[in-house]
Amino acid sequence: MIWSVCQTEMESKGSMSDFHIHPQNAVVEEGGVARFQCQIHGLPEPVILWQKNRMPVNTDNERYTLLPKGVLQITGLRAEDSGIFHCVATNIANVKFSREARLTVSGSHSTVYKDPMILVGPENLTLTVHQTAVLECIATGNPRPIVSWSRLDGRPIGVEGIQVLGTGNLMISDLTVQHSGIYVCAANKPGTRVRRTAQGRLVVQAPAEFVQHPQSISRPVGTTAIFTCVAQGEPPPQITWLRNGQILETSDHIKLKNNNRCLACNVIPLHCLRKVKVGSLVMVMSPGQVPVPGAALYVHVNCDLAEGAQPVTGAQLTRGIVSSYSNAIVKLSPKAIVLDDVEL
Repeated sequence: MIWSVCQTEMESKGSMSDFHIHPQNAVVEEGGVARFQCQIHGLPEPVILWQKNRMPVNTDNERYTLLPKGVLQITGLRAEDSGIFHCVATNIANVKFSREARLTVSGSHSTVYKDPMILVGPENLTLTVHQTAVLECIATGNPRPIVSWSRLDGRPIGVEGIQVLGTGNLMISDLTVQHSGIYVCAANKPGTRVRRTAQGRLVVQAPAEFVQHPQSISRPVGTTAIFTCVAQGEPPPQITWLRNGQILETSDHIKLKNNNRCLACNVIPLHCLRKVKVGSLVMVMSPGQVPVPGAALYVHVNCDLAEGAQPVTGAQLTRGIVSSYSNAIVKLSPKAIVLDDVEL
């Protein structure tokens, strides 16, 4: 809660760092590919636009591709593409300009054969569900290579939410866990089997959530109470059980099975008047998850009282929850109900 309040306040005021990456000067042959990049952080996330010779880059030109996170690609370079480039980052906090970089397009378009070559391949990415992934792939060669994408595991990439940006960048929108995998970019020489490849791993994480909650149950003495908790997420969440706010420790009577999904409690004899609530169970998932109220465990027992023991009324039982139990009788003390000298 504290973090969300602080984050909300920061976003309302806004913030922006200095540029971590500035565009660099480049000299590229005509017909080649130029790539500029700038990087900056802020809250909210800054919008990055590019300018050439202090004027906005013409995004209608299909040879100019602007990628998220501040990448500008220019394919099929011509002499008129030469100039001074810089990026502009904007959010509610500020407007900042990167350093300038000069693009020089040299010579004339060559007809000499060149093998395909991948100048920039996909990076390893770790994102969360519903975000957008952009896998970059810039290839060059003569004739111009054809860029294609595949998954290393052979599964189809699909078409829903898939878009190709520019001449070969793969964008996947509304990510799901199923999109995780190793993606392969291939630069193919037209009409041949000559190709070059580069690959990057995409990891899509999903927040932990409960699929099945434990249910409150009643069990006779001598039987086993079983609670089931199922959670999902990526990476798989770790399940921890709590009883009365304390981490539950296993024993001869308490067993955890199936990666802590199943909790089995042997109901041992208790001497008392009626149904006794022997604990409340709480589940938490780590790391950093909020505890979720779980279930209560009751046992029905006989009312055989040992010598000197006094009967306990239902009203008295409501004073607390038994925090531990064993083969003992329930007795009355001046201030509390005591079970094996453990106060409620």
